[in-house]
Amino acid sequence: MNATWLALFYGDYPRLAARLLDSWRNQVQWSRVAEIRLACNAIGDKTRQFIRRFAAEVPVPIQVWEAPDGENRGKYPMLRELLRSPPITTDWVMWWDDDSYLTECDDWHDQLDRLAETSDFIGERWYRRLQGNMHQFVRDQPWRDPQRPVRYSERFPFPQGSWWASRTKLLLKWDWPPPALHHNGGDLLLGALLAHQQYRVAWFNEGLRLNADDRGERSKSPRRGLSQPLHGHDYTGQPYPPVVFSQPLIRWNL
Repeated sequence: MNATWLALFYGDYPRLAARLLDSWRNQVQWSRVAEIRLACNAIGDKTRQFIRRFAAEVPVPIQVWEAPDGENRGKYPMLRELLRSPPITTDWVMWWDDDSYLTECDDWHDQLDRLAETSDFIGERWYRRLQGNMHQFVRDQPWRDPQRPVRYSERFPFPQGSWWASRTKLLLKWDWPPPALHHNGGDLLLGALLAHQQYRVAWFNEGLRLNADDRGERSKSPRRGLSQPLHGHDYTGQPYPPVVFSQPLIRWNL
């Protein structure tokens, strides 16, 4: 899988930044990575130093964008920016949150290659129920399968949002993430999209620690930064306005 890798760093958490970037430096086969794009929300100076040092040491192109004035713009506006400015040209894109990292796994890249041959999306499987009016929101989405019922409080699988890999054309076809999506609920809604469009999903987490705490325990990382109700929970039938910001992102000179 020759992919573009994306990652989001938030806040003054240099240990997380170092853990993720060191795992890449030590484990990644760089011939399998076409490009790296990084986004930064309200990071501290030590995290900046780690990123700059990493960018100087690895043999692939790296671009970095930072929110101005120490702002936290949330997850999905940054993902949307990384995917489109400029548009990604690789067939696959891989996403990382800064509390995930790669562990030692000699054939990790080979496993992904095999999965990519027969899949449209790769991620760790979780289950959760739609909340509030999310079922009504799903019914009104352009990707909804009109032949598939959408029930109140429906429970279905979705990809853990801290790491996944997707065919780039899948995300671009459905304009994902949508302009109104800010921070919470995107992973659950992405699972609904994958199910309704019957994409081929490979559930996978080998060689990974996802949403990991300081001890490396999976799905134990404490919540940091923004915390919002799940997108769509208060849906009234009217489209949500897009998330907009008054200033452009700062692009680093590397």
